[in-house]
Amino acid sequence: MNADTLAHYGIKGMKWGVRRTPEQLARARGIPKKKSETKRKPAVKTESTVKPKVKTRETKPEVKKASDFSDDELRRIVKQMQLERPYRELTPRQTSIAERFVNAAVDKVLIPSLIDASKKVLTEQLKNMMNDVISGKKK
Repeated sequence: MNADTLAHYGIKGMKWGVRRTPEQLARARGIPKKKSETKRKPAVKTESTVKPKVKTRETKPEVKKASDFSDDELRRIVKQMQLERPYRELTPRQTSIAERFVNAAVDKVLIPSLIDASKKVLTEQLKNMMNDVISGKKK
């Protein structure tokens, strides 16, 4: 076989790791099925006979409204939230490496360059205004 040739020796549409039953193989070869043969199911399920479960799109859980709760449930939820608020304020929020990098870049690079650019623009605008005022007085 030539090194520049790409060949496929599998069966079109066949999935990796899935084996065909003898009946499927016989049918693919064109061998007619005998009337006495019935479809046999394996007694023990093996990896090759177990169909993979298809992941279905999970629906989001319904959000309950305040009116759906009883008074006791609402009191318990509110009390829990009141206890969690100071804890969240007291514990430092963990930042990712990417967030720390972006914050450092903004503080050390972006803000100083914006300040420099705005200084240049304002200086240029003030010079133009002063030149207009001076040239207006002379006329």
